[in-house]
Amino acid sequence: MLREISVGYDRAEDRIHLQLRCREGDTDVAHRLLLTRRLCLPFRAGLQDLVGRSAQVPESVATPVRQALQAGHHQARLQQTSMQRERRETVAPGESPPRLVLRALCGTRRSDGQCVVRFECQAGEPLVVTLGERTLHALAAGIDNRMRSAAWIDDPARSLTPAAVPPAGLH
Repeated sequence: MLREISVGYDRAEDRIHLQLRCREGDTDVAHRLLLTRRLCLPFRAGLQDLVGRSAQVPESVATPVRQALQAGHHQARLQQTSMQRERRETVAPGESPPRLVLRALCGTRRSDGQCVVRFECQAGEPLVVTLGERTLHALAAGIDNRMRSAAWIDDPARSLTPAAVPPAGLH
């Protein structure tokens, strides 16, 4: 289960550095990953889909209202999550070097409905991370924020933050 997330950006490499601390058995294990711009665009879309589904808004609700409810749910979850704005440059003893991610797949586990991300890396076995409600929203916001700060995206309409709901007929 994912416990801690750190998201940084390296301008020289033009890559997002993602550090995940996961509970594996009785120990915490750190995984350091490198994400490229090409990988992050579909990864962000997959995270946004999971975030949207986590709000559990019925499909019968009008699209603009559904999007506003999903964004409000996301913001509420983020406010319940403690997030730190620090970047750690050094590798702690025992930590492996970062692995380049070639593909990141987002989905839900059939057995229990938990959100999962599968990172397929250039070296080593794939990393499958289970996300809780808070870590899902924190990861989505962290990736979204770093992609914005790197100027990889700039479309406010695709943001995870609440937008004004256009007037709709509610009669």
